Amino acid sequence: GMALLEPLILAVGFVLLLIQKELKIKKISIIWVTYIISICINLLFHNMSLGILGRAGITIFTVSYILFLDYDDFNLEKIINFIYYIGVFHSFMVLIHFLLRQSFNDLYFPFLQSVSREYAVLYYKGGRYFGILTSPHEVAGLISFALLILFTRILVKKELSIKNILLLCLLTVTLFLTGKKGVMGMAFFTIVLLFFILYGTKRHLAKLILAMVCLGLAVCLG
Repeated sequence: GMALLEPLILAVGFVLLLIQKELKIKKISIIWVTYIISICINLLFHNMSLGILGRAGITIFTVSYILFLDYDDFNLEKIINFIYYIGVFHSFMVLIHFLLRQSFNDLYFPFLQSVSREYAVLYYKGGRYFGILTSPHEVAGLISFALLILFTRILVKKELSIKNILLLCLLTVTLFLTGKKGVMGMAFFTIVLLFFILYGTKRHLAKLILAMVCLGLAVCLG
């Protein structure tokens, strides 16, 4: 309920970062500057509230941290694993929500703030399952990341096992249970595109376009 507290804390951290480091942005980070500009333009063309300003501030300052990162200092494999395990965790929570349904709601919803509880009830009545994070679109995003990471490992690294096949099925099913068609469509589009980039040729372009059309129709009609 304190929309401006998080961006304020992030702003203080950003100022401390500026004091310690020179304001020097690497070329690879320029794309994030355009991301910040797009958010600011978005704010100009929409009605603003404290909640919207707060979320925009969180995003802007978080992205601002990225501008100063030394990428060589990071173990990307650990970061990818962290994102993957978060997605798998929320996938299990969505499955539990689906299996327990109203019993889950009766147990968990009383702990939510009133506004979050109202949204959670509306989402549930709309046939969406989200586990402990009461934003189905965010849950769908996290599951999509895990799904893409696992699919890539199976496809590229040949990490084919019973465990990974079961997890792939779990992630796919729970992604559908969130009810977020747009996220589902983009996730499967990315998988097909990845497959095409790795193994496709110009001859496969027509098949790729046909697959995308079929996928779009399936998502819209599903």
